[in-house]
Order: sequence, then structure tokens, then C-alpha cells
Amino acid sequence: MGQPDTCDILRKPDSQTCNTGAKIRRMMWVDLIVLSVTAIVVLAACIELQVFDRLANFSQRHSSWEIGELMVALNLFAVIGFVFFIRRYQETRKLLHDRDRMVVELIYAQKTIENDKICLHNAAMSDFLTGLPNRAWLLQYLDRHELTQASTILIFLDLDRFKQVNDLHGHQIGDELLREVARRSLEVLGIAGGLPPYESPRAVVRLAGDEFVAVIRDEEDIQRIRTLVSNLQLALARPYNLLGAILSTTVSIGVALQGEMAEGCERLLADADAAMYQAKQEGRGRIKFFEPKMRERLTRRALLGADLADAIRGNQLHVHYHAILSLDTGRLEGAEALLRWNHPYLGPISPAEFVPIAEDTEMIFDLGTWVLQESLHQMSIWLKERPFTAPELISVNVSRRQFSDLHMVEKFKTIIESSDVPPERIQLEITEDIGDGDIDVVVERMHELKKLGVKIAIDDFGTGTSTFSAIESFPIDTIKLDMSLVSRIVNSFDRAAIVHSLAILVRNLEVKMVAEGVEVAQQISVLQELGCHCAQGYYFSKPLSAQEFEKQFEHFGSDAFTVEGYFSFPSPWKEKLAAFKELNAV
Repeated sequence: MGQPDTCDILRKPDSQTCNTGAKIRRMMWVDLIVLSVTAIVVLAACIELQVFDRLANFSQRHSSWEIGELMVALNLFAVIGFVFFIRRYQETRKLLHDRDRMVVELIYAQKTIENDKICLHNAAMSDFLTGLPNRAWLLQYLDRHELTQASTILIFLDLDRFKQVNDLHGHQIGDELLREVARRSLEVLGIAGGLPPYESPRAVVRLAGDEFVAVIRDEEDIQRIRTLVSNLQLALARPYNLLGAILSTTVSIGVALQGEMAEGCERLLADADAAMYQAKQEGRGRIKFFEPKMRERLTRRALLGADLADAIRGNQLHVHYHAILSLDTGRLEGAEALLRWNHPYLGPISPAEFVPIAEDTEMIFDLGTWVLQESLHQMSIWLKERPFTAPELISVNVSRRQFSDLHMVEKFKTIIESSDVPPERIQLEITEDIGDGDIDVVVERMHELKKLGVKIAIDDFGTGTSTFSAIESFPIDTIKLDMSLVSRIVNSFDRAAIVHSLAILVRNLEVKMVAEGVEVAQQISVLQELGCHCAQGYYFSKPLSAQEFEKQFEHFGSDAFTVEGYFSFPSPWKEKLAAFKELNAV
């Protein structure tokens, strides 16, 4: 399948050139024989017809004609015949040379066409960036082996947060990352580079973007397969040094195994994809083996992805508001805007399900803009109609994907300026893992947002790996304790100690702390003693529509609304919490 050597092709006519010379020599002898035979025949005819005698008699009768002149005529005839012979030789040689040259060109053209066909086939079956086979090659490969009894394993790999690499480091670094992923994958699986033959038992394929598929047909032991997949994950998780940039990434892996491939190669590929998606849903950087129930999830995800764009235009999206209350007075400190989707056929869809879809399809930019506009519009109505009971802050969640938008700050500025809400009464909530990307870009965007006058809160605080670095690096005004910390502070002294330490830290940094997920009065009692002054959760109110939420304005902070205080609720942790207070005082 390799390209033929042009020099080899051009060397082949050497033997043809020799054949051409032999042909010319044969033609010369044929012409010479023909001329000789013609001359003999003419001479014999002249003798038979007594032409020479008649010429002699004619010469005697005409003294002006001599035999010498006749010889001159004969010599002239001979010269003309020789010239004819030479011309015929040259023409014959030229014709034969042209014919051989055309033969050489035709042979070369045929070889070139065959080579071009091979090159076009390879190009159609290869990925131009990594040199790996592509999706078309994979489907043909699986089709060829569909009826075989050999076990086929597909390992579907997807780089986590690859979009952030492109957005924060540039596409050149992103391309280098893909090449290095391809190289490491080939190394782990023991595969040579280039386009492998269809008989190869192993292959690594780049499907599209940051998606790769490894094919294994020479291994059936499930434990060895698990070990191989684990080694592949570890190799791809090692830090990358790309054009001077040091970065790390994880990979989500889905594995599908099928012996006879009874449902077809497309189904096997879809199964591996479904397993990979499940790995991402469970937190990324994981390995999942396919289970039949995963197909339903993937089908539902595809359906929701197709319907999400219409949801924005079709009034299927709504904003509900969750109260943030003071643990000291019960006053309404803020309202967190929470997006809700009521699907016309599937009913209510959880944000935990459709927001990741929006982030993957980049609809999160339109979705985030819509939520901010809708929330500020509602807040402006409350400030005009209920200025004394309206919440102090309107808090809006911002996806970390929105920070990859180069025009994010300008868009937010336009929306804020077009609303009647003072910037100091707007709070943007950002999840703690925002620091997983390019921290310098994130911090720069945060400072630009702060210049607009808005407040910034870190949401789900305490769940990520950058807890304390987030407080130190980000220009934040509020941290919101994740409900996983709050839910266990009553029964866990360790969790109470963590929350108390955080309360001391944020107080020294003049940062406000809000507890999320408060569901029982005991949690309020402990939070008050630990120094947390604001909270939200179902104990106070569930998220409500704008109209229902507005009806609660008079209820919050009034005599009808009471917060269980520390001294009014018996707690087994009073002595330990008192020790915390004394330690804090020291």
C-alpha cells in the first residue's frame, strides 16, 4: 500500500530502450532489403526489356546524350533512395521513441493513480492531527469482524474539561495534548503508529474532538482487561509538558464487551459511549463498564439535549427563588435564583440533569444570560413594589463554563446596566471547582466583575480540593457551606469543628458565611453557636415561584417567624461548643 518510487518507475524503460534500438535495426534491414530487392527487380526488368540496349541506340542516335549522364541519373536515383531510407529511419525511430515514451508515461500515470487511491483511502480513514484511524475506519473494522466469534472490547475515552484547555491555553496546546494522548495510548496498548491493517487485533482510534476509542480483540480475561484499562487511565493522568505549559487532566472511560456482536458494531460503540457518559456523570476521571440501564440514560440525555434549545424559546424554563435568612433576626437576607425546566412531555427536569447537558453543548451561555436577565427583572419589580420587604440580595448562579467566554464581563455589564437593580444588591454564585481551570484567568475575570460593583460568592464550599486556596485567591464576599457539611454538624463533632474553624477563618477575612441545606432546628442551634449568621434550606422554605415567594415577604422577619435559638433547644454539644467559643476568644 506504499507509494511507488518514481525512480524505479523511470528505470524500467531501460530495457524498453534496448528493445527500441533492436526494432529500429530490424526496420533498417527491412528497408535495405526492400530497396535491394526493388533495385534487382528493376534491373532485371530493364535487362528483360532491353532497356539498356535501347538506351545505347538512343545514345548513338543522339550524340548529345552519353552513358555518363545516364550514370549520373542512376546515382541521383540511388541518392534519392538513400535519402528516403534515412528519412524513413528517422521517422521510424521517432515514432518508436514517442510510443515508448507514451508507454512510460502511461505506466507512471497508472502507478500514480494507484498510489493516489491509496493515499486518498488512507486520508479518508485517518485523523490528520494524530495520525490515528478515524471513525470511518473503526466502523469498517468492526463490520469486518462482526460475524467472527472473537471477543471484541471497546474502550471509550473522553478527556475531562478539554474545552477549558483550549479556552485557557489556546488551540495549539490543545492539539499537542491530543497528540500526546494518542502517543501514550499507543504505548500502553503496545501498538505501532500509522493506519493499522484491518486484521490487527488492537487499535486506537480518534473519533472526534477529545474522544478516543481503543479496540482490543486479543484478550478475553476480564481481570486483565480491567488492569489494562487502569494502566491506560493512569498513563493519561500523568502531567503533560506541552510547549512549555504544564497541565494535568483526567480521562473518563467507558468499556463495552461483546463476544458475537449480535446487535451490530454501532450498538457496541453506543454502549461504550453510554458507559463513558456514566463515568462523567459520577464525577469524571472514572472507569465504568457498560450495563444495559445506561442505554436509557444516554437516550434520555440525547432527547433532552435536542429539546433544551426549544425550551428557552418555548417558555418551558422558569426561575424559582430560595430564601436566604438571617439566623439572628429571621430577616430575608437574600434570594437565590434557581432554574427550573418543565418539559411538556417528561415533566419537571432536575437542573442536575439538564445543566451538564447545557454545559456540554455550549447552550449554557444562552441559558446563563437568560437566567441573569430574568432574575434581575424580577428583583427590579420587587424593589419598586416592595422596597422595605424585598430581599437584600438577588443571588444568581454562574457556570464555570461561562468564564471561558471572552465577552463574559461585557455581557454581564450590559445586562446589569439595563436593569434597575443596584450592582451592590447583585450576587454571583460560583462553584468552588472554578479553580480547576486557569486560575489566573478566573481571578482576572472575578476582579473585572467586582469592578462592576457586584458581590461574589463561592457555592458548595467544602466539597472540592481547593477549599482554602479559594478563600485566599478569589475576591469573594461570601462562602456558602455545602449541605454535606451542614447535615452532619449535629451528630458529628468533627464536622462541627470544621465548620467552626471555617467560621473563624472567614470572620478574620471579613467574608460572610451562609449554611446551605438546613432542614432541622437542631442544625440552626449549632450553626448559631459556631458563628454562622445566615442559612437557607427546606426548614425555612422550599424554592418558590416569584409570586409565591413574594407572599412570604411579610412572614420573614415578623413575630410569626421564629428561629430556634441556641438556648431554647437542648443540644448534647453545648459544652463542646462553649469550648469552641472560649478557644475562639483566646
